Amino acid sequence: MSNDDDKLTADAVLESARYLWPCVLCGTPTRQRGIFLPNKPGQLGAPKNKYRRVIYALCLQHPRNKQTAEAVENYLYSLPSDELIKTPRL
Repeated sequence: MSNDDDKLTADAVLESARYLWPCVLCGTPTRQRGIFLPNKPGQLGAPKNKYRRVIYALCLQHPRNKQTAEAVENYLYSLPSDELIKTPRL
């Protein structure tokens, strides 16, 4: 991953925060975002030898800790890969 990739990701996060998205854990509308960088990007639809970053919504009701991170990861891995490219807007 390069600095250009990091800038593109940061820009995408800022753009997405203009909209309310449902929290991935409870559904509460929020502008708070997280970025998931999977260890197994192929399971999330990335082509072989490529990576994927997933921007998701996580409201402030959830602590930022290991248990929450694991819950988000489990949720994202449970989705079909075509669901990850949709942009949820409320």
